[in-house]
Amino acid sequence: MAWVYIRLFPGRMVAGWLYPAVFSALWHVSPTSVRGSALVLVPTAAFLGLLYGWIAQKTGTIRYTVIAHALVNAMGLGFALLVLQG
Repeated sequence: MAWVYIRLFPGRMVAGWLYPAVFSALWHVSPTSVRGSALVLVPTAAFLGLLYGWIAQKTGTIRYTVIAHALVNAMGLGFALLVLQG
């Protein structure tokens, strides 16, 4: 999602980075209704959204952010499985 905003609003940090990061953070409220804490997941999603937006802006591609997002999700899933089994 950040890639679209960055392409539509080149050089505009608020429109290109902040809006997608806020929407990403809000999107992550839903999983916390099943299990977890919104106090942890939502700020983390906002931070990562800003970081991914910066990376996409600097590199001109979402390739690296997709890889990073997949790795973060895999680590989070692995951690969740460990916690749920313990």
